[in-house]
Amino acid sequence: MHQRRGGRLLLLHLMSPISFAVFVGVVLLLTGIDNPIGWASTYFYFTGATPSYGLTYLVSFVVALWLTGISMRTGKAPNAGNSVNIAPLRIDPRFAFALFLVASVFQLSKFANIGSIPLLGDPMARYKLTLGGFEDYPSRLLAPLSTAFFCFGVLGVKNNRIARIFTLTIGISLNLMMTQRQELANIVFGCGLIWAFNRRAKLRIILPFAILTLIAVYVIVGLGAMLRYGGGDTISRSVSTLMLPIWIVHAEITVPYVFGEHIVTALNGNMLYGLYTFGEFIAIFSPVKIAHGASLMQQLFTNRDTAQSVGAPYSYLIDFGYAGLISVGFVNAFIMGFYYRKVSLNNTSSYWITAYSVVLLSSFWSIRSGISLFYPLVIYILSALFCVTSGGSRALVQMRSVVRFFFGISLLVSSGALVFR
Repeated sequence: MHQRRGGRLLLLHLMSPISFAVFVGVVLLLTGIDNPIGWASTYFYFTGATPSYGLTYLVSFVVALWLTGISMRTGKAPNAGNSVNIAPLRIDPRFAFALFLVASVFQLSKFANIGSIPLLGDPMARYKLTLGGFEDYPSRLLAPLSTAFFCFGVLGVKNNRIARIFTLTIGISLNLMMTQRQELANIVFGCGLIWAFNRRAKLRIILPFAILTLIAVYVIVGLGAMLRYGGGDTISRSVSTLMLPIWIVHAEITVPYVFGEHIVTALNGNMLYGLYTFGEFIAIFSPVKIAHGASLMQQLFTNRDTAQSVGAPYSYLIDFGYAGLISVGFVNAFIMGFYYRKVSLNNTSSYWITAYSVVLLSSFWSIRSGISLFYPLVIYILSALFCVTSGGSRALVQMRSVVRFFFGISLLVSSGALVFR
């Protein structure tokens, strides 16, 4: 296992859960900048985010992180650099590769389902998929498994170069053809996080890393949206082609907050009691179809053809009021802190590094989607990663057998839906 010397500041420490809190604060400030492409023009009375909403959430989040022992100054976790994990979990490349092939089959089935390749035809065709999570969940394993194979290279695992190149190529290509920007971003940024986890935080490393990150955001989010909507002219004719992707990125991260402010006003003190943030969990167990999340917003508060998202922490506010901002902030911080402490250990492993990248990226996506940090898809991905691990204590081995059993059943159900529906 690749060892790290304690005492030095790593890029990993700059990507601690504190980075999420900083980004939320930045987005709250960016909502005060008028966007020329007009995506938020529906909410004409918006003058900026209400400070108390964001501050309440951020204070609860930061206090919870402090209670977990994470340094507010350096981002270091307690016991970072100490070997305290006796039997670390590692991802087994053979099992991971087999599951990657299964995920690829489900992704290819999407093209057969819609009868086209969105990248080469209609970018909106992917919304015509009819099998929902039966088909979507297994295919979403492409991104985390691609980053897992990239992780093996970082940890010095030999004889795995071909597998890394193959999985990254397939993972990027299949998601690009489906024009799935979030999955592409998860692969790129997930690999970036893994590459950075053991790099020393020096200016000559931080600066190129930051520049490459901004370029990736510009291309994947900005240019990707232009491709999705059929070109820059369909979005705005008043903004130059060079600047348009920048304003698209600004709109993508701020409009969910603008919309959230609009919903808070429209609810006039009423609450949704979890239908937005946790509605996906309710929908899984409910015998009848229940509108939740962005679809619920579309039905109740807009006249648009597509679902509208409320960004976190506004989603917690409309569900449970200020109590939601505080309680969910605490829970999110403790979850992220748990995974961050695991990845900070001196003898950490491919499983914890990949899992932390999934959790951290999920937290950043929640700013746009507003759903729970630990929503069903994230639990599904982490369960899949746990299934392909090896090692661990006797209790973990027994737990893995149980998780593999139920995960195998879920794949059989998905396969049945794929064949018979």
